[in-house]
Amino acid sequence: HGSCEACHPHAACRLVTCNCKSGFVGDGITCYDLKLCAGGSCCRQGYRWSSELGCVDVDECSLPDQPCSPPQVCENTPGSFNCLVPPEDDLRSSPGSDSRSVQFQCGGRRCPVGEDCISVGGSSLCADPCQHYSVLNDAWRSTTNNGAASGYHCDTSVNWQGWYRLFLGNTSVQMPERCVEMYMCGTAAPLWLTDPHPQLLDGVVQRGVCGHWSSKCCTFRENPIHVKACYGNYYVYKFVPTTACYLAYCAGIVQCSSLILKDVKNIQDVWNALQLVTSNLFPLSHLNKDEVVSYLVASCSLLDRTEGGVSGLGAKAKSFMSLYRNANFTEAYPPGEVLLPVGSALHVGVSINETNDQFVVVLENCYATHTPNFDDLMRYVLIQNSDHRQVRVEESGSSLRARFSALLFLYQGDYRDVFLHCSLSLCDQRRSSCTPNCGRRMSRSVSTSASQKSLTVGPITCEYF
Repeated sequence: HGSCEACHPHAACRLVTCNCKSGFVGDGITCYDLKLCAGGSCCRQGYRWSSELGCVDVDECSLPDQPCSPPQVCENTPGSFNCLVPPEDDLRSSPGSDSRSVQFQCGGRRCPVGEDCISVGGSSLCADPCQHYSVLNDAWRSTTNNGAASGYHCDTSVNWQGWYRLFLGNTSVQMPERCVEMYMCGTAAPLWLTDPHPQLLDGVVQRGVCGHWSSKCCTFRENPIHVKACYGNYYVYKFVPTTACYLAYCAGIVQCSSLILKDVKNIQDVWNALQLVTSNLFPLSHLNKDEVVSYLVASCSLLDRTEGGVSGLGAKAKSFMSLYRNANFTEAYPPGEVLLPVGSALHVGVSINETNDQFVVVLENCYATHTPNFDDLMRYVLIQNSDHRQVRVEESGSSLRARFSALLFLYQGDYRDVFLHCSLSLCDQRRSSCTPNCGRRMSRSVSTSASQKSLTVGPITCEYF
């Protein structure tokens, strides 16, 4: 298994192979006492007892009574199973995403895509885990915390209940998507996701988990977990106990590095390299190649202390849309809800870092709604076809950033949350003038300007003073 330190206390280490001692059975990483565990008392749900192997997985998908209802596809997992939406029916998955939505059963009924069977008020019902989760705020889980100095932790015996959102202090964080250095995250073998996080419309998906040990990033291939992306720029996780000590789930703070595009010939080349995402590093999962061409270059990553480089939390290039505290656009609000009094100035900025300087950003349409749905028909228009009479545009069509200011008032007359949406395009300033003129719509062909799609920031909560 790579190191004797990973062996169970009741295993003898011989030539880096863990073997359970006489009177015990198992794979050496986990050993079971034959006397204490006879009959399966040591096995968790989803496992059965084997006198030769210990606790082994039950393949629910091979049982006579199928756990999934047609047309769902049953997929066995260690200790459990998934009911997957058939590819042809998985209409909610994001274009270009390879995620398969998982559906859960609850009280004899199938939960809608994106919901799980969750205990709410003492009753089990289908509910959105983005609205029903527990906060997991353990400072020792940080990717910058060395367990050798602070003591090792283990998630083997944790009684996980439902869904969890990761925090480090007051900062919402997420699991890393790259290998983490051994002994970090307050443990010996830190756990990281082997696949990228899902996008908004993917619903609940399954993701692999690996533990770094003995110079191998996936020495411990742990049981997979469920993950969901939520409006508000965060993820929730359905953790399961680890199979051995010392292994624990990591939490990483998002940092940003940059990616420079060189020798960009045309808009199609940029699409091939990049994909657009929203404010504060959250993916716009509805984008597809037919609808939008993207030119965004800030990549989201974890600082990697081992090699002095970056260990990415996001594999694709990204853009930002942020709400600022001041008219100088120098101090952005953190991700999440913003509480402002009615009449406050809203300073909104969209930025694209270090792409080819032949392109400039043009604000096309901006509007406010009471939902995070950019297709919501109940909207208040701020900018339409680059006409900005309702707001003060500080910058548009002159650089790789765009900025405007507007006043926060009671849209539709009530104190509901407000979401701002903006669509933008990139204009090739070598081929035409890209500066919008108020009251006159400039024509820009597809060959000189990118297709548009909305970015969203919010929620903004109106407060009466």
